[in-house]
Amino acid sequence: MELPNRPWNDPERFQLAETPCPYFKKNQSCCGASFSAMPVQRARKRLYCLSENHDTCPLYLCQMLRNSQSRNAGPSLREFSSK
Repeated sequence: MELPNRPWNDPERFQLAETPCPYFKKNQSCCGASFSAMPVQRARKRLYCLSENHDTCPLYLCQMLRNSQSRNAGPSLREFSSK
């Protein structure tokens, strides 16, 4: 696959080479993983949204935690401390 000639700092170049964040919407300027529709700064977009580093983004990780279910099958701390 041959990449088109683009300037080295063109965000489209990074998007072609890597998998962007699943919450990144190209036509919006806010983060899809944020509750507050926080606008994404250029540096954050380049570091997290347009690269495969999105799994280290704090907003992405918070969204993953909110979507996950607890895997603790043991008694809760409240049940354990009442004995």
